[in-house]
Amino acid sequence: LWLVEDPYEIDLHRGEMVEAYDLVFTNERQAVAEYKRAQVFYLPWCCNPEVHRQLSVGEEYQSDLCFVGMGFPNRLKVINSLAPLLKRLKVKLIGEWNRWGKL
Repeated sequence: LWLVEDPYEIDLHRGEMVEAYDLVFTNERQAVAEYKRAQVFYLPWCCNPEVHRQLSVGEEYQSDLCFVGMGFPNRLKVINSLAPLLKRLKVKLIGEWNRWGKL
């Protein structure tokens, strides 16, 4: 099991969920100790340069700032606090931002 939303969903993952697997990987180094069991390992994000490389994209995909990730409440708070500074930039937020609150 590779948990890629730690530490934000760590409470959902503890207990029965991680116990059902022989090996558990988390993208958050500090979360390893939080699971309090053997066979939990840190596995950071990675890429394959043959696949993940710079591409030319159309105008609709271009931005000054792009954040890709779930719009969790703590992230909404940060983005909202930065809103006055971001108004003059073309900003793209990718990843269910309407699910967790209002920007």
